[in-house]
Amino acid sequence: MEQLTIAFMVKAPRPGLVKTRLGRTLGNERACAVYRWMAERQSAAFPEDWPVVVYFAPADAGEEMRAWLGSRFDYRPQVEGDLGARMLAATQEAFAGGCGGVVLVGADCPGLGRDDLEAVARHLHAEADVVFGPATDGGYYLLGVSRFIPELFSDIPWSGPDTLALSLQRSKTMGLRMVLLERKEDVDDAASLRHAVDAGLISRSVVDGGRGNARAT
Repeated sequence: MEQLTIAFMVKAPRPGLVKTRLGRTLGNERACAVYRWMAERQSAAFPEDWPVVVYFAPADAGEEMRAWLGSRFDYRPQVEGDLGARMLAATQEAFAGGCGGVVLVGADCPGLGRDDLEAVARHLHAEADVVFGPATDGGYYLLGVSRFIPELFSDIPWSGPDTLALSLQRSKTMGLRMVLLERKEDVDDAASLRHAVDAGLISRSVVDGGRGNARAT
């Protein structure tokens, strides 16, 4: 099997554009600082020899994203549309380029580390058609696919409590071989941020306005 490609779905770190629910509690500047830290931590956790494409929004943020996350990655603007349309386009492009599998992740799950990504690779290389990382809110923090499966990206209620359940049902109906990773929590609001801090996944200094050190895990 050819090398897996990571599709990193992120927004430009602009106050008021990212983590708006968290911003209602922390303020937009501090919420943006938390988002920046999580995205930097996530990018640092990518295996060094894996191709990574940063799919960013808004479309005018290319230079900003490269200056932020560095020249190691490739950069593409996200297409217009809902999350499903954006993931569909990223996945289709990756497979058109000849990759052997795609792992879609965002910047919201501070518990997602290098070991998890390497586990996804083992599953996709062995027996799985699709790997889901279940999130505690009913969605998923990771999706890995061994081939282009457009049906996974249409007619799904995104960012809702039934997103994962309906995706699993769709996969079962299609006869796909599925693997589920450990359930983890995305950081989207004050409660989930508090849980991440209490678990040692995010430093208190980041929440209080400091930069902290984004490290690979």
